[in-house]
Amino acid sequence: MGCNCKNKSQRVETKIKTIDNVMVIPNQTPPPYTWEEIMELKHFIDNRIQTEQSKNRIYEFNKNYFGELIEGYCDILCMNRTKERVELAIQRLTEWDELNKN
Repeated sequence: MGCNCKNKSQRVETKIKTIDNVMVIPNQTPPPYTWEEIMELKHFIDNRIQTEQSKNRIYEFNKNYFGELIEGYCDILCMNRTKERVELAIQRLTEWDELNKN
């Protein structure tokens, strides 16, 4: 993700909303993942013992939403990256729900 500074020709029309006296520019599309999927992944990451199912879900999440193909074992760096991605997903889902609750 970047600022898109070099490509100034593309402008996206947005509706600015105010939440708790703070102006927020909403994302125009919902996150591609669901709360259930993200909470399941968070549980898998927090659990110290990984099952084959949890490993596969983690690999699928990284591949489907971040384009990272994990071959072999997901080491500590991989798990930390995945944990950050899950936290970002939680933040995006929370923002989406907040913007669309009205």
